[in-house]
Amino acid sequence: MNPDHPPEPKLIQGKFLYRHPLYTSASVAAQKRLDSIQGERGVSYCGAWTKYGFHEDGFSSGLRVAIEQLGAKLPFPFVDSTFSRGHRPMLEWRDYVLRVSLLVAVFWIRVVEWGIGLPGVALLVRLVEAVVHTVLDLAEFVGLL
Repeated sequence: MNPDHPPEPKLIQGKFLYRHPLYTSASVAAQKRLDSIQGERGVSYCGAWTKYGFHEDGFSSGLRVAIEQLGAKLPFPFVDSTFSRGHRPMLEWRDYVLRVSLLVAVFWIRVVEWGIGLPGVALLVRLVEAVVHTVLDLAEFVGLL
């Protein structure tokens, strides 16, 4: 990773662009179902995407698979990284008001997008998404993320 010089072009097997995972309600629900398919047909899943996307989440999920699916014995006690940054935050009434406000806003955006079917709305969403991805890629490139 990050070599001193670029690799020989003839040795390159493929080029891939990776992005940070997008955590949606669907992806969080899928994460909760991961245990039900873990180890099925000899396939085990691990990586930072199985939790919140931090490096320690990837490390912990790899250790969990090694212990639970492969029978590995660690020379230290295993501690899941899920709450390594502390306890879950205690939400106040303002947090709930903000969440409900966002839910209502998303609902009305969906109503406009699906119900009225304005192609301009879908185009605007794609444009904003492209700008956000570009800004995130740039921020990651310069080391801010």
